[in-house]
Amino acid sequence: MLKNSFRQLALVTVMALTPINMAVLNSEVHASSLPRSLTSSNSSKLTGIPIAQRYSGSLPNGTNIIPPQNFQGRGTLKVINGTGYDAIIKLIDKASGRVQRFVYVQANQEVTLKQIGFCDCTLKFSIGTNWNPNTQRFSQSRLYSQFRESLNFGEIRTPAGVRWMNYTATLHPVKGGTARTVPISERDF
Repeated sequence: MLKNSFRQLALVTVMALTPINMAVLNSEVHASSLPRSLTSSNSSKLTGIPIAQRYSGSLPNGTNIIPPQNFQGRGTLKVINGTGYDAIIKLIDKASGRVQRFVYVQANQEVTLKQIGFCDCTLKFSIGTNWNPNTQRFSQSRLYSQFRESLNFGEIRTPAGVRWMNYTATLHPVKGGTARTVPISERDF
């Protein structure tokens, strides 16, 4: 029953990939005149995010299920889970098919993924209950979806500095949302 109501909700409503500020490509564009440099101290910020451990039922918010990939950039993705169910999100590079980020987002929480390097990515997510660390999926009430629009985390050097993209995605319906999701199979997740 719950699974069917979520499927109907996903088919009927608009899920949102909303900008922080209305700007280019449903995102926020940032510019910096600082030279692009990434030192080991910058990349060590990611080590403070917990890597998945064996928990029953749920993981801490923001847990990396796999270690982050491609964190040599300035792009960010803020994910807001306004549902009453935990979620997992995958950011997948469309060209290589590689998972750039695979992160746990608890119910009614948000997570910001930082230092996303250049990629044209697909954002997929699953919501559910009773996380199983062995299968890396939810044991109950699973629903899988994918945003139709891709997220382009390009960086452009200009005479004024570097421009990059920041996105905000909500996993729940938002009035006036600008993006649609489509249901996908567990296999396609």
